[in-house]
Amino acid sequence: MATWCDMWEKVKNHENGGQSRTYLVRQKNFPNSPTYVLKELSRQKDLDRRKRMYREYAILRTLESPQIPKVIDSNADKFDELEEKLYIVMEHIDGITLETAIQEKIVTCLEDNIYIFHQLLETLEICHNNNVIHRDIKPDNIILRNKSPRNIVLLDFGQSFNEASANESITPDSEIMGNRFLSLPEFSIHSGTKNDKRSDITMVLGVFFFSLTGIFPRVLIDHDGKLPHQRHTIQTEKIRSHSLIIRMFDMAFQPKINDRYQSISTVMRYYVAKAQSHP
Repeated sequence: MATWCDMWEKVKNHENGGQSRTYLVRQKNFPNSPTYVLKELSRQKDLDRRKRMYREYAILRTLESPQIPKVIDSNADKFDELEEKLYIVMEHIDGITLETAIQEKIVTCLEDNIYIFHQLLETLEICHNNNVIHRDIKPDNIILRNKSPRNIVLLDFGQSFNEASANESITPDSEIMGNRFLSLPEFSIHSGTKNDKRSDITMVLGVFFFSLTGIFPRVLIDHDGKLPHQRHTIQTEKIRSHSLIIRMFDMAFQPKINDRYQSISTVMRYYVAKAQSHP
């Protein structure tokens, strides 16, 4: 049985997620080769996790964009052979997360925020055009390549859904999805709408809100019935003084998915272009 150690050698440990361990690696016997990120599945005997890693691999292999990491190597197509230890080797993106960039005030001006927002929508459009729904868009899954707001990369397709393989990828009604950044009603237990492109659009708008304010939206509506941009904790003139952005968030954060933006093109056409021309 072959393992990733046959071809790759560990340079150092990388950040670990709930589903996997990650390392920086390079090709074995080539000390001057570039470094890559290797993701090794935790709980290798868990068939659901093995299928999920395979779906992530298949999705990344399908998507062609400089704003999505390239797959270099993987054995994830052997997910049904339980003796195989699954892994994926991906392009290593040198940079920092959007969350860190906002915390360290590397991204501050409205123009940069709008540019990041625009790039995310374009990246999401590539995903959706290929029948891929990300479902876990958050600042920690967005890298600013070389710390540049003009060059973002969307990471972590581990929770993604491929409409083309719907019979294999349905998320059980009893499973709760989401993250601490933004919990959406449609991701709750017994929801029948966990695989909807409109959820991705809402999460991108949540990221835009965070990049302007430095505050996680958390939920669409709080105990006082207020949307994220209406809460008294918001202390930023970037929102209060910009009526176009206020109107955008008024629609983006509606609790009912049918009341929110229904397509990326609507957001792009009515808000991004206008915001860029009237900063």
